[in-house]
Amino acid sequence: MLDVARRPVCVFRLRSGKDDQTGLWFRQLEDSPKRRRKILTRPRGKVFAARPRDIPGTIVEGLTKYAPYLFLTPFFETETRGVTGLSKFRRIRALAKAGFNQSMPPPYCFSDAGDILVHPKWTEYIVRNGSILKSWTLWHWARFMQRMNPLTPAIITKLDENAKPNTRRQRGFWRRAMETRGEKLPCIYTGQSVTPDAFALDHYVPWSFIAHDSMWNLAPVSVSGNTEKSDNLPENAAYFGAFAELQFMAVKSLHNFPDREKWEDLFESYSSELSLYVISRIPDEEALRGALSAVIGPLISIAGSRDFSANWRFPLT
Repeated sequence: MLDVARRPVCVFRLRSGKDDQTGLWFRQLEDSPKRRRKILTRPRGKVFAARPRDIPGTIVEGLTKYAPYLFLTPFFETETRGVTGLSKFRRIRALAKAGFNQSMPPPYCFSDAGDILVHPKWTEYIVRNGSILKSWTLWHWARFMQRMNPLTPAIITKLDENAKPNTRRQRGFWRRAMETRGEKLPCIYTGQSVTPDAFALDHYVPWSFIAHDSMWNLAPVSVSGNTEKSDNLPENAAYFGAFAELQFMAVKSLHNFPDREKWEDLFESYSSELSLYVISRIPDEEALRGALSAVIGPLISIAGSRDFSANWRFPLT
């Protein structure tokens, strides 16, 4: 359960309610960057295998003592109505054991030693219908997480364990645009030269918050600038002007390409998300700047309230 929670909590800063303590424990790891990197980069399914003693007792208790009984509650709603606390858990334990050999058994019961014994019928059902159950679970989990994070975009994407940035075509466009321009660009963060052969494509508002690769949020920057920025929120007053200039360069480059049609689909987000029809006509720079500001400013404010580090600036040496 902790492993499933790791990515939504640590990467996307999602919250799952005031009673959930896993986020608090994950955030404690930030006090030790080396330990945090080690834990967060382990393969899925092995996040805590090496150091289970690091998990606070309160977390272990919540996941092993309460969750198994709460999961069985819907199967015994009538029998446990009006019963609360530990008395409810004890009754569920007894009911699960008594019903385990009936025609309609609960999914599992508990041994005297506290082990969870899954019923063979349920084992067969889960194996046979695993993909359906996974989709059903994801749907309800997404609805719950959206309710807990009403201002956060792209909840479904953030619950997809395989979701990641994909900017291959966008990088191709910017490489072509820089080659056509015929001169080096300054990185908006570091001032270092950005060339077609040496650049990183930065999500101005971090991908871990917006979870999309729309062109209007991308800019070619130096590798060191991109690495330092990571998923921090840039200080908008310091960097937005240069970012908007790069965006206008991208739009102008599109219209100057002889094979413009090859790249037009990359700019559809300008019309669908910024209400700027840059494919049919080039907007003036002020119109583009205003549209970007109207969208990016609120996104940065909301992300800042979701525990993303705000007002980042490239460290001066």
